[in-house]
Amino acid sequence: MNAEQFTPNVLRVVLIKNEVFRAPAAATAIRIMAGRAWLSANGKDAIGMSGEVYAVSHDTVISAIGKVPLILEVFTTASQPQDVKRATLVPLGAR
Repeated sequence: MNAEQFTPNVLRVVLIKNEVFRAPAAATAIRIMAGRAWLSANGKDAIGMSGEVYAVSHDTVISAIGKVPLILEVFTTASQPQDVKRATLVPLGAR
């Protein structure tokens, strides 16, 4: 891995189908690097795809769905990229 690919202070998480991850208290956003995710927070759910970024909080639960492992980057305020458009969770029926 070269220096340009490394982002300090970013937690990288890999989940396989049906595994669950709760966002840490310091988390402010996640980026889906590969796979598909079921995200749930505050009574709202969304299905996230590779390349999407979501605003999260400590009550956000993320689960891998599908056959491809889910790879996430978890950001805090200090590590969050400034150029990424963030989406908040919306009910699945609203998509």
